[in-house]
Amino acid sequence: MSKAILLIFFLLLPLPAESMIRYSIDATYDPETETIHGTLNVRLNDVNEPFMLLYPNIYLKEGSQESYQVKFNEGFIKILSLKDGDNNSLETDPVRDDVVFKIKSENPLTEINIEFLTKIPERIGVFGHFEDTVTLQGGWHPLISTSPDEELPFSDY
Repeated sequence: MSKAILLIFFLLLPLPAESMIRYSIDATYDPETETIHGTLNVRLNDVNEPFMLLYPNIYLKEGSQESYQVKFNEGFIKILSLKDGDNNSLETDPVRDDVVFKIKSENPLTEINIEFLTKIPERIGVFGHFEDTVTLQGGWHPLISTSPDEELPFSDY
């Protein structure tokens, strides 16, 4: 029995042309483990310390029980590797919970390469799987923002 996957993409932040972010994603969905393993290449225009949103991590802690049809089971995204275009490892500083991070870099970044693993929780809602349906609204992969500190991005995650 195959599962239907509903992918809804939307732009979280309107960005001026000079701040354009270009994504290239190679990902594989495993219906047995309800995970997505992928690599993400992000092209930027000389950005200092961009922000990274890991939306699935809002499902790390037990929340509204009525959306879980069986019992609470966490959803998450793990960063397996975070590197710049020269293959140097990058570090992050947490900004908000396990969801928003600042990517630290001594030099402006033009490219970020991320390997990630996303676990989809069993639940009904904008991010989850139940019976034969998988819904991935809100970002199943890392999202990058170039907003400056004073305009903290992803305020409504």
